[in-house]
Amino acid sequence: MSRPAVSVVIPTYNAPDLLLETLASVLAQSFTDFEVIIINDGSTDDTQVRLEREVCDPRVRIVQQVNGGIGAARNRGIDESRGKYIALLDHDDLWMQDKLRCQVDFMQGRPSCVACSVPYAYSTSPQTPVVRPEDCVNGEGIVVRPVRQLSESRYFRSPSALLFDH
Repeated sequence: MSRPAVSVVIPTYNAPDLLLETLASVLAQSFTDFEVIIINDGSTDDTQVRLEREVCDPRVRIVQQVNGGIGAARNRGIDESRGKYIALLDHDDLWMQDKLRCQVDFMQGRPSCVACSVPYAYSTSPQTPVVRPEDCVNGEGIVVRPVRQLSESRYFRSPSALLFDH
């Protein structure tokens, strides 16, 4: 199997319905050179059974581990990754269709760049954005003075919006 451009790491715990919706948003990406690594972090419900029954895409691998928390699950996913880039995704987040294409194009056009993020919206219910990050990027999509942006409570990053070099 050849090395994919992107490894998508999705930690999960007891949320199969959300996870399957999240996974659908990944599988619908316009950029398709990726693998998905789902880390089942010791779920005590039917998550594993549902994944085995409902996920048949060969790009998806399911790794089980004893519950260690989201950090341990993300780290395990990164350890299992084979891609040039790693994209993190929480099991209750959704991606727009061109998310990976936009980020891979950005990274390939800037070889010295080690990570990039995309704009995101936070919502507690579908189709209802509650918080949008402040506009803190220049015309090329680069965050200007990121430490200052953070100190002024302009949150421009979310784990699910991040892509970084492996």
